[in-house]
Amino acid sequence: MKQASMRTRHEPFSVMWKTVSEDCNLACDYCYYSTCGGKPGTKINRIDPQLLEKFIREYMAMSRGVASFAWQGGEPLLAGLDFFRQVVFLQAK
Repeated sequence: MKQASMRTRHEPFSVMWKTVSEDCNLACDYCYYSTCGGKPGTKINRIDPQLLEKFIREYMAMSRGVASFAWQGGEPLLAGLDFFRQVVFLQAK
């Protein structure tokens, strides 16, 4: 009986996503990921919107609708406000 309840018990689920690492404007000496040397170009590379939707949908399904998302990797706000509005919309969906 105890084992059955363990299988159905909901565990917290967390995801960390590197938002704009290659285009980071911080240029930290220890960084192994950024390729722009602290000077991002005019176009910030972001995840494809269809892949973003698939990623969020699948993680929300695996977590039964409750997941913690952390957006990091240099300066995540370089992704822009519209990107995060879309993220919040998809998470709520």
